[in-house]
Amino acid sequence: MNSDVSKVTESSPFFQNLADEARKEGIQKFVAGGVIASNNAVLILRRKPDDFLPNIYELPSGGVKKHETIQQGLCREVYEETGLVVSNILDYLGHFDYQSAGGNRTRQFNFLLSVIPHLEVKMTEHDHYVWCEQMDLGKYDITEKVMKIIANYFEVIKR
Repeated sequence: MNSDVSKVTESSPFFQNLADEARKEGIQKFVAGGVIASNNAVLILRRKPDDFLPNIYELPSGGVKKHETIQQGLCREVYEETGLVVSNILDYLGHFDYQSAGGNRTRQFNFLLSVIPHLEVKMTEHDHYVWCEQMDLGKYDITEKVMKIIANYFEVIKR
């Protein structure tokens, strides 16, 4: 990653409070997800057929490692899954909880992101990506929880 990401990976009481609250609620694993938008369309990625939740479309997201902050894990996962470099975390769009494939109580924290422009999406862990407009969301197999986060994004941009 490059130095532009440092401004979004610095420690922040807001992010620390998210983590502390989740731990108090018995959450065992953190996942960070990002809404990346371009021209009123959101980037969604399709999971591979042999993966946990096969063929589901999701946001770029992944597990936060024990030594990472939520912001660091978010930036790393976005880069690993898409090749895109986060330039800023713009807004918090909410979270949802689920049980991971390994049986852990997991919380996915979701953020609106800006990325360095003009970078091409490079698939590594998924087999397909789509820039999806709001009116086309029903065409894709997206979980209700992720759909709610995407709906939060479309509400934020109306403000």
